[in-house]
Amino acid sequence: MNQTSIETSFLERNKKLVLASFVTILLMVIAGFPHIGYEATTDVAARGVIRGVGGTSSESSIATARLWNGTLQVSFNPLLYPLSYLSGRITVIRKYSGASEFWDYEGQAVAEAASIGTVFVEFVKNLPYFLAAGFLITLALVRVNKFTETLRKAKRLNSKSLLGFSA
Repeated sequence: MNQTSIETSFLERNKKLVLASFVTILLMVIAGFPHIGYEATTDVAARGVIRGVGGTSSESSIATARLWNGTLQVSFNPLLYPLSYLSGRITVIRKYSGASEFWDYEGQAVAEAASIGTVFVEFVKNLPYFLAAGFLITLALVRVNKFTETLRKAKRLNSKSLLGFSA
């Protein structure tokens, strides 16, 4: 048995598992998109600048970082984050602070890091939902596929009998 036939037989035997995995991953990707899975707004204020000297004894460098404070508000889509919704965390508001590179004049890197961290916590909390929803959607797709195949077979048999062929 060659490698191609092994892969083909695995796919043939596990069509539902492959489809469920694909649907689950698709749901997880959609939930991770801003403006679809969640909406994040930030309020950022500059707090100061840090300058330091670093490097080895033969060379020294001056490092500069900007300090930021902010408030983050993340609202989750209840269709993609239902466990967060049921636990009362449909909107999360938190304060954050951090340092960014000197060229980040608006503090967006610190705001994005805070946003990603907040979304990740709720994403992990909703993993059982993604798995269950992927499984249920797969079952529905399989049943719809079987139903349409039955309809196609009945239509073919009906058209053959209309043309005078016996089944």
